[in-house]
Amino acid sequence: MGTATCEDEKAWAELIRNAKAGDSEAIGTIIAAHREQVLRVAWRMLFDLDEAQDAAQEVFVRFLKYLKGLDETQNPGGWFYRVTVNVSRDVEKKRRRRQWLPMPDHDHCSAPNFAQAAADPSERLAFSEEASRVARSLKLLPAKERSVLILRDVEGLSTCEVAKILGSTEATVRSQACRAKVRLKKILEAHS
Repeated sequence: MGTATCEDEKAWAELIRNAKAGDSEAIGTIIAAHREQVLRVAWRMLFDLDEAQDAAQEVFVRFLKYLKGLDETQNPGGWFYRVTVNVSRDVEKKRRRRQWLPMPDHDHCSAPNFAQAAADPSERLAFSEEASRVARSLKLLPAKERSVLILRDVEGLSTCEVAKILGSTEATVRSQACRAKVRLKKILEAHS
Protein backbone atom coordinates (compact mmCIF):
# COMPACT_ATOMS: atom_id res chain seq x y z
CA MET A 1 0.00 0.00 0.00
CA GLY A 2 1.44 3.45 0.65
CA THR A 3 2.30 5.90 -2.12
CA ALA A 4 2.30 4.34 -5.57
CA THR A 5 3.44 5.87 -8.81
CA CYS A 6 1.48 5.74 -12.05
CA GLU A 7 4.00 3.21 -13.36
CA ASP A 8 3.42 0.99 -10.32
CA GLU A 9 -0.34 1.18 -10.80
CA LYS A 10 -0.01 0.34 -14.50
CA ALA A 11 2.28 -2.58 -13.71
CA TRP A 12 -0.18 -3.97 -11.12
CA ALA A 13 -3.09 -3.49 -13.50
CA GLU A 14 -1.26 -5.41 -16.23
CA LEU A 15 -0.22 -8.18 -13.81
CA ILE A 16 -3.77 -8.59 -12.54
CA ARG A 17 -5.21 -8.58 -16.07
CA ASN A 18 -2.71 -11.24 -17.11
CA ALA A 19 -3.43 -13.29 -13.98
CA LYS A 20 -7.17 -13.10 -14.67
CA ALA A 21 -6.46 -14.36 -18.19
CA GLY A 22 -4.80 -17.44 -16.68
CA ASP A 23 -1.14 -16.41 -16.98
CA SER A 24 0.54 -18.59 -14.32
CA GLU A 25 3.68 -16.43 -14.35
CA ALA A 26 1.61 -13.33 -13.46
CA ILE A 27 -0.18 -15.27 -10.71
CA GLY A 28 3.17 -16.44 -9.35
CA THR A 29 4.56 -12.90 -9.43
CA ILE A 30 1.60 -11.52 -7.46
CA ILE A 31 1.82 -14.31 -4.88
CA ALA A 32 5.60 -13.94 -4.54
CA ALA A 33 5.24 -10.19 -4.06
CA HIS A 34 2.85 -10.71 -1.13
CA ARG A 35 4.07 -14.01 0.38
CA GLU A 36 6.20 -12.44 3.14
CA GLN A 37 3.55 -9.83 3.98
CA VAL A 38 0.86 -12.49 4.35
CA LEU A 39 3.00 -14.84 6.45
CA ARG A 40 4.26 -12.01 8.64
CA VAL A 41 0.76 -10.69 9.41
CA ALA A 42 -0.64 -14.20 9.95
CA TRP A 43 2.17 -15.01 12.38
CA ARG A 44 1.66 -11.76 14.25
CA MET A 45 -2.04 -12.55 14.55
CA LEU A 46 -1.66 -16.21 15.52
CA PHE A 47 1.79 -16.51 17.19
CA ASP A 48 2.18 -20.00 15.84
CA LEU A 49 4.30 -20.59 12.73
CA ASP A 50 2.45 -23.75 11.62
CA GLU A 51 -0.93 -22.04 11.92
CA ALA A 52 0.45 -18.94 10.19
CA GLN A 53 1.69 -21.04 7.28
CA ASP A 54 -1.69 -22.78 7.04
CA ALA A 55 -3.43 -19.40 7.14
CA ALA A 56 -1.12 -18.04 4.44
CA GLN A 57 -1.91 -21.06 2.27
CA GLU A 58 -5.62 -20.39 2.73
CA VAL A 59 -5.11 -16.73 1.79
CA PHE A 60 -3.48 -17.75 -1.49
CA VAL A 61 -6.22 -20.30 -2.19
CA ARG A 62 -8.76 -17.51 -1.74
CA PHE A 63 -6.67 -15.27 -3.99
CA LEU A 64 -6.98 -17.83 -6.77
CA LYS A 65 -10.68 -18.34 -6.07
CA TYR A 66 -11.52 -14.62 -6.08
CA LEU A 67 -8.94 -13.44 -8.62
CA LYS A 68 -11.60 -12.56 -11.20
CA GLY A 69 -13.10 -9.99 -8.81
CA LEU A 70 -9.87 -8.12 -8.00
CA ASP A 71 -9.74 -4.43 -8.87
CA GLU A 72 -7.19 -3.97 -11.63
CA THR A 73 -6.57 -0.35 -10.69
CA GLN A 74 -5.02 -1.13 -7.29
CA ASN A 75 -2.08 -2.99 -5.88
CA PRO A 76 -3.66 -6.09 -4.29
CA GLY A 77 -1.73 -5.48 -1.05
CA GLY A 78 -4.81 -4.15 0.75
CA TRP A 79 -6.81 -7.19 -0.36
CA PHE A 80 -4.08 -9.50 0.98
CA TYR A 81 -3.98 -7.65 4.34
CA ARG A 82 -7.76 -7.83 4.73
CA VAL A 83 -8.01 -11.50 3.81
CA THR A 84 -5.01 -12.43 5.98
CA VAL A 85 -6.59 -10.74 9.01
CA ASN A 86 -9.92 -12.45 8.34
CA VAL A 87 -8.39 -15.90 7.79
CA SER A 88 -6.26 -15.49 10.93
CA ARG A 89 -9.35 -14.59 12.94
CA ASP A 90 -11.08 -17.70 11.60
CA VAL A 91 -8.11 -19.86 12.60
CA GLU A 92 -8.14 -18.29 16.05
CA LYS A 93 -11.87 -19.02 16.44
CA LYS A 94 -11.29 -22.66 15.45
CA ARG A 95 -8.44 -22.84 17.93
CA ARG A 96 -10.69 -21.59 20.74
CA ARG A 97 -13.35 -24.16 19.81
CA ARG A 98 -10.88 -27.02 20.08
CA GLN A 99 -9.13 -25.78 23.23
CA TRP A 100 -10.63 -28.61 25.23
CA LEU A 101 -8.16 -30.95 23.51
CA PRO A 102 -4.85 -31.36 25.35
CA MET A 103 -2.21 -29.46 23.41
CA PRO A 104 1.55 -29.43 23.95
CA ASP A 105 2.78 -26.14 25.40
CA HIS A 106 5.04 -24.78 22.69
CA ASP A 107 6.44 -21.29 22.93
CA HIS A 108 5.96 -19.91 19.42
CA CYS A 109 6.45 -16.32 20.52
CA SER A 110 9.89 -15.89 19.04
CA ALA A 111 9.33 -14.08 15.78
CA PRO A 112 10.54 -15.84 12.65
CA ASN A 113 13.36 -13.93 11.03
CA PHE A 114 11.41 -12.07 8.34
CA ALA A 115 13.87 -9.19 8.40
CA GLN A 116 17.40 -8.89 9.71
CA ALA A 117 17.81 -7.48 13.21
CA ALA A 118 20.97 -5.75 14.44
CA ALA A 119 24.33 -7.08 13.27
CA ASP A 120 25.86 -7.35 16.77
CA PRO A 121 24.95 -10.72 18.41
CA SER A 122 24.27 -9.11 21.82
CA GLU A 123 21.98 -6.53 20.18
CA ARG A 124 20.20 -9.35 18.30
CA LEU A 125 19.67 -11.22 21.57
CA ALA A 126 18.28 -8.15 23.32
CA PHE A 127 16.06 -7.41 20.31
CA SER A 128 14.86 -11.04 20.22
CA GLU A 129 14.05 -11.08 23.94
CA GLU A 130 12.13 -7.80 23.73
CA ALA A 131 10.31 -8.94 20.58
CA SER A 132 9.30 -12.17 22.32
CA ARG A 133 8.03 -10.23 25.35
CA VAL A 134 5.97 -7.91 23.15
CA ALA A 135 4.68 -10.84 21.06
CA ARG A 136 3.52 -12.70 24.17
CA SER A 137 1.80 -9.52 25.36
CA LEU A 138 0.16 -8.86 21.98
CA LYS A 139 -1.28 -12.37 22.11
CA LEU A 140 -3.32 -11.31 25.15
CA LEU A 141 -5.08 -8.47 23.31
CA PRO A 142 -8.51 -8.97 21.73
CA ALA A 143 -8.20 -9.92 18.04
CA LYS A 144 -9.63 -6.64 16.70
CA GLU A 145 -7.26 -4.51 18.76
CA ARG A 146 -4.33 -6.77 17.87
CA SER A 147 -5.24 -6.47 14.17
CA VAL A 148 -5.24 -2.66 14.37
CA LEU A 149 -1.88 -2.53 16.16
CA ILE A 150 -0.25 -5.00 13.79
CA LEU A 151 -1.48 -3.30 10.64
CA ARG A 152 -1.00 0.29 11.79
CA ASP A 153 1.96 0.28 14.14
CA VAL A 154 3.91 -2.80 13.08
CA GLU A 155 3.17 -2.94 9.34
CA GLY A 156 3.19 0.87 9.11
CA LEU A 157 -0.11 1.33 7.29
CA SER A 158 -2.01 4.60 7.66
CA THR A 159 -5.15 4.81 9.77
CA CYS A 160 -7.14 5.29 6.55
CA GLU A 161 -5.63 2.15 4.99
CA VAL A 162 -6.31 0.10 8.13
CA ALA A 163 -9.91 1.31 8.23
CA LYS A 164 -10.42 0.23 4.60
CA ILE A 165 -8.80 -3.16 5.19
CA LEU A 166 -10.86 -3.89 8.30
CA GLY A 167 -14.09 -2.38 6.93
CA SER A 168 -14.19 0.16 9.71
CA THR A 169 -13.98 3.92 10.19
CA GLU A 170 -10.83 5.88 10.90
CA ALA A 171 -12.29 7.00 14.24
CA THR A 172 -12.89 3.38 15.25
CA VAL A 173 -9.36 2.41 14.22
CA ARG A 174 -7.87 5.28 16.25
CA SER A 175 -10.03 4.32 19.25
CA GLN A 176 -9.08 0.63 19.00
CA ALA A 177 -5.39 1.55 18.63
CA CYS A 178 -5.54 3.76 21.70
CA ARG A 179 -7.29 1.07 23.79
CA ALA A 180 -4.87 -1.56 22.53
CA LYS A 181 -1.83 0.53 23.43
CA VAL A 182 -3.16 1.18 26.94
CA ARG A 183 -3.88 -2.54 27.43
CA LEU A 184 -0.54 -3.55 25.94
CA LYS A 185 1.32 -1.14 28.24
CA LYS A 186 -0.49 -2.58 31.29
CA ILE A 187 0.27 -6.13 30.19
CA LEU A 188 3.94 -5.33 29.59
CA GLU A 189 4.23 -3.61 32.97
CA ALA A 190 2.58 -6.54 34.72
CA HIS A 191 4.99 -9.01 33.10
CA SER A 192 8.24 -7.05 33.53
